[in-house]
Amino acid sequence: MKIINISHIALNARNMKPVLDFYCDGLGMKKQFTLYYGDLLEYALKQAGEKELSEEEKKKIEMMKLIKDRPWLVYLKLQDRQFIELFYSYEEKEEITSRDRYYGYQKVGYEVKNIEDYYRKLLDKGIVMEQPLAQSADYSMEFVVKDPEGNRIHFVEYTNEDESTETIVQDPISDLLRTTQVAYQINNAEQMKRYYLDGLGLKIAKSMTFNDCADYLRKKHAEDLASRMPLILQLEQMGDLPWIDFVEVAKNQYIEFFYCYKEEKKTIEKTDKTYGYSHLCLEVEEIQSAYDELVRKGIKPETQISLGPDGSYQFWLKDPDGNRMELMEFTEHAKQLNEEGVVA
Repeated sequence: MKIINISHIALNARNMKPVLDFYCDGLGMKKQFTLYYGDLLEYALKQAGEKELSEEEKKKIEMMKLIKDRPWLVYLKLQDRQFIELFYSYEEKEEITSRDRYYGYQKVGYEVKNIEDYYRKLLDKGIVMEQPLAQSADYSMEFVVKDPEGNRIHFVEYTNEDESTETIVQDPISDLLRTTQVAYQINNAEQMKRYYLDGLGLKIAKSMTFNDCADYLRKKHAEDLASRMPLILQLEQMGDLPWIDFVEVAKNQYIEFFYCYKEEKKTIEKTDKTYGYSHLCLEVEEIQSAYDELVRKGIKPETQISLGPDGSYQFWLKDPDGNRMELMEFTEHAKQLNEEGVVA
């Protein structure tokens, strides 16, 4: 199975307008296309075919008929084959005030070039920094912001020329070069590694230990070390246990595993019922081969392969921690690749 790319992450928006303003006017992404509930209705009816619908399915169909003219989702493009998918919310969802207290999704990361210029540009636009521009534990330059609904976004510039993807982006759409990482706090560490490494065929490109983190803090806060010593000593007690594993999806694209030792966290049962993060989508080269390979390895997808209302083939999975994942193959008619689908 060949996984090409982190294609998109999906977010459930509480109030769409400020979110769109932030990602488009603030970060420079472009609207690619919008799908309506009428599109979803057509897809649902096609999926149902001749089969007998349950009462719950019938209710969903009737609801979609009533709101068929309402927008369902909007795709935002940051570069070719790189997107964010934003879902409208017409029903009240659960508010997650701090994802640090939960297993699963923590943040999404984007690579930029000339990070100092981009940092100043966002400051000039009034975007508030959660973490200011500084050198990170892996010695790249980074800063962190939150979008209007509290979703954390991490920006990075790689200092090693061999790591830079600048040469890959020939005609940049925005200052964002690509999605670099999606970070999860993991619960079932061994199961998660088997799933992503043995199952999906990915590899751990690099790891950082708690000692690595402690060394980083000692250097970063050398002039004010006393105030940081309790945390540093706590980290050093964990020694060479892994702190982060960087599971490589493609060049400079990772799913980050943050280990949670002796920390009992909550679990989000259904991300479609919460504001914020919904799912991760990975682009694959041959979706039928990917599906068959996963089945051979004992991984049971939640759905069959289907042609979605966006014109792309897809099927769905859940990893051992319950994180939802979409595997997708674009067709020549996919709205993601079709400039005719661009929204003004």
